[in-house]
Amino acid sequence: MNIIVTGANGYVFSSVLNRLLLLVSYVKEPSKIIAIDNSFENIAPLYNSGIDFLQLDLTKEDINSVYLNAADVIFIGHGFVGAPKCEGNKEYAKAVNQTSVETLVGQLDNKFTKICFPSTNSIYGCSKQRECDEDTEIAPLSVYAETKYAGEKAVMSRDNTAALRLSTACGTSFKTRLDLLLHDFLIQLKTSDELVIYEPDFIRNFVHVNDIARAFEFAYGNDLRGVYNVVNEDTNMSKWEIAIKIKQLLNLDTNIVKGPGKDLDQRNYRISSKKLLDEGFEYRYSLEDAIREIDLFTKR
Repeated sequence: MNIIVTGANGYVFSSVLNRLLLLVSYVKEPSKIIAIDNSFENIAPLYNSGIDFLQLDLTKEDINSVYLNAADVIFIGHGFVGAPKCEGNKEYAKAVNQTSVETLVGQLDNKFTKICFPSTNSIYGCSKQRECDEDTEIAPLSVYAETKYAGEKAVMSRDNTAALRLSTACGTSFKTRLDLLLHDFLIQLKTSDELVIYEPDFIRNFVHVNDIARAFEFAYGNDLRGVYNVVNEDTNMSKWEIAIKIKQLLNLDTNIVKGPGKDLDQRNYRISSKKLLDEGFEYRYSLEDAIREIDLFTKR
């Protein structure tokens, strides 16, 4: 079994890579994993695991076609993630999230190669539906959502593809990000006199990074095809409710106040994971798990 993982040093796909090591340990046939990223400073614990690490900037360099077309599965994990970041660097966002994905798909001649791709629920935009499923109209508002949807369309031009529309990730990984909403709220509640929340009644949704890794393993192992929302439905709650949950769980007394501001993606809807659950997937990590992990991580 030949596996390629791009973005292997990132927040999500370093965890995916770790789970794939467990997967291949149970496979009797010879297996090869090629991990691709433009740097590898965070995943030193995996260096002696038999993974081949290939340092490439996929906005400037192509994957060797021999590697590409010999792959049984490609996890396209590289990306420029987050609406504010992409708005501040639109050309780079398009190069990473769209053009590099389109290029990779165009170079892939082996129709039997499976692609697993991380999309985003931000592509639903300012949806009129209070709960979005995979049939909800796509209406991206931000550069991030637009470029990720373009990448999704590129990979979905092939039959043998699973695109997982991820909710906001949370929890710790080899490369933990502290700028994500749950993590940012927690840090501010622990270190500031007050937390200012804009659009506090807007609904947000989350999924633990370990469950994302499990979902990608599940998508490949069960040969899922098509698009699937990935969200722990217990986390469909307002930003105000999220802040209150953090306060209560960590026994904090920081004030929470409403302030000015606007979400570029205008996400204000529940996300349904019924399609993935009906395939047999189960979520194992809660919002409380993520809160406790980030609390411990920030005490280091």
